[in-house]
This record gives sequence, structure tokens and C-alpha cells, in this order.
Amino acid sequence: PDTWFENANRRHYTLQRVSARNGEAVAEFYAAQTDTAPLALLRLNIKDATWFAVISGDYPDLDSAKAAADAYLQRTGKEAWIRRFAAIQDEHLETVASTGSGAPSDSSSDAHSGMLK
Repeated sequence: PDTWFENANRRHYTLQRVSARNGEAVAEFYAAQTDTAPLALLRLNIKDATWFAVISGDYPDLDSAKAAADAYLQRTGKEAWIRRFAAIQDEHLETVASTGSGAPSDSSSDAHSGMLK
């Protein structure tokens, strides 16, 4: 069965908490998350290289994604990387793990680098 991430509207936004080529490190980061936000651990193909990423939440517009990213920054001191689902779905190779429904929660988002893609 498809996960919340795979069924997400391609025009919506999500927050990427971390991305790296080291799958073990990203899996450890995923396992350490304690908030209630829906999460997905993904294997991606970016420029012919395999990357792993943890994403969180499904936000219908850029303003709500920015608000979630700001809340995550306040809570964790880390910047969220706001991305459209379309870009991640196009890079997607495999959903390694997933929790939750993808709906926004009070514990908002996350990420690695605060870039908008």
C-alpha cells in the first residue's frame, strides 16, 4: 500500500529534516525523532546518486510550510528545508519507513538546510 507521502498532492509542500548519502546516519536520525509529526524516511535518486532523506508533514501552501518551518526552528534550533512534493516524488526510489498521515501537526517540521526547491 502507498504511504501518505506517495499519495500527497504534488503541489503541496513538505519539510525535509535531513538528507545525506549515508543511509545509516539518516535512519538513526529518523529513529530518534520524538515529535508527533508524520515522518517518512526515503531513498532518493538525485543527479544519479543515491541519497536518503527524512521528510515531515503535508502543507497545502508555501505560507503554511514556512510557518511550520519557523515553528521547527524555534523548537529545535535547526532550519527546515521546504520542498514541493513533486520534486521529491520525482526523485523517489523507495519509502524505507513512514509514520502518521501527513497532516500538519503542532510539532510542525524540519530539515537540513532551509532551501526552497
